[in-house]
Amino acid sequence: MWTWFGALSDLRDGGGQQGWRGTVTRVAAGGALVGIPAMALTVLPPVALAGAVAVGAYTVWTTGSWLYDHRRPIGRAARSAWSRARSAGTRAGGWVRRSGEAAVARARSRAGEGLRRLAQTGRRAGDGATRLGGAAGRWRSEVGRVVGRTGVVPDLPLRPGPRSPVLPLRWSW
Repeated sequence: MWTWFGALSDLRDGGGQQGWRGTVTRVAAGGALVGIPAMALTVLPPVALAGAVAVGAYTVWTTGSWLYDHRRPIGRAARSAWSRARSAGTRAGGWVRRSGEAAVARARSRAGEGLRRLAQTGRRAGDGATRLGGAAGRWRSEVGRVVGRTGVVPDLPLRPGPRSPVLPLRWSW
């Protein structure tokens, strides 16, 4: 419907163009005015197809003509958009870099703090760690003695509390 009104206006004034562009605009508009009702004739597919081609040609011509007439403002807008996108990308990249550096610094600090706590825990464990080492040493010597005789590995005795099975047991302390 809107194409009809635009084509009718362009047929009268040539789309505001002078010379050969105005003549081509008038011819394309005349084709569109004939093509619009022809597209409605779906009982005759070749006629409907010819109407669609005529309307499409008019649309492409007027769009191209408009783009050509407005090429300078479009170019300025594109350059401005590119410049703004580039500066926004630079700012975003700086923000990502700074955020990443801060995250690495936090992770490094927390890892160092965790290692310091672990070292303190090892020193505090002292006596308990010695007792556990003694129990593991006894278990190792017992394993060597029993496995050599029966082929079965006993579980590690942990006190106080239940024992932790190492393998399904047939022999225990």
